Amino acid sequence: MTFQIVIKTKEEAKNLEFINKQLTIKLNQMSKVKEMEVTPKAITKEELERVTELQTELQSYLANIGVLEVQKAKAIYQVNMLEKGMDEMKKSIEENYGPININLTDGTYEEIKE
Repeated sequence: MTFQIVIKTKEEAKNLEFINKQLTIKLNQMSKVKEMEVTPKAITKEELERVTELQTELQSYLANIGVLEVQKAKAIYQVNMLEKGMDEMKKSIEENYGPININLTDGTYEEIKE
């Protein structure tokens, strides 16, 4: 490839000389680069099978943990809702009967004396 450059000043000539030196250096460096080995390296078939098995099993357990975490979150939410309902019920009973202890088997109660 050939280029024709018109140089009008000494400064342009110096700049061109500098660029030419830089290009020469770069081309020399590029010619020294060794070609990389292209032969693929691989683990044994047995090793690959075992790694694949382990990875599949690991993914399965991680998916199960995710499902369990969702179930746990739903259970915690439900517990919170039940506790809220229980608090509301306690307030309602206390408004009607005052502070009492309730026998949950037969519904009888005893007044709490302060």
